[in-house]
Amino acid sequence: MLALDTRHYSVLAAIADSDRPSQQDVAAALGIDRATLVALADDLEAQGLIRRDRSDSDRRAYALTLTGQGAALLKRADALMVSSSPLNYNYARRIVAFASNNRLPAMYAFREAVAFGGLMCYGASIAGNFRQAARLVDRILKGARVGELPTEQPTTFEFVINLKTAKALGLDVPDKLLVAADEVIE
Repeated sequence: MLALDTRHYSVLAAIADSDRPSQQDVAAALGIDRATLVALADDLEAQGLIRRDRSDSDRRAYALTLTGQGAALLKRADALMVSSSPLNYNYARRIVAFASNNRLPAMYAFREAVAFGGLMCYGASIAGNFRQAARLVDRILKGARVGELPTEQPTTFEFVINLKTAKALGLDVPDKLLVAADEVIE
């Protein structure tokens, strides 16, 4: 079983977009540091999805190539689930554009992606998390000891659907989902 997340998929897509790009080129294209890219490439290579070869132009660099299995994986993906992580949040616009360009319905963990044109999201409210953090800071400033404050989980979750994106993808959203949504973008 393949163990991939959106970061791995983004690396595969970046490799597919170029002819034998170097690891440095892929890291720059995705806006991530080279150490992170190397770790992701290690994962992909271990799963037989990419191959590293010495670069023809620089003996110190490696060129990345999709294997047949990696290319087939890119072609058969039919949906995308984007988890909640700082990297995914920071690159939400790129991930939404990737999903849109490849006509992939995508579920996100944060509402901002839906505002950028993503299909739907369900996740903790970032604004709600900031309100919780503000309450804790207030208690600390009033003298509460940090070690005595309880650990809190998110309490506010949002379910948002973008009907414009659903229509562009040719999807019919069931009425039950529309009723359950906190917000519907038309």
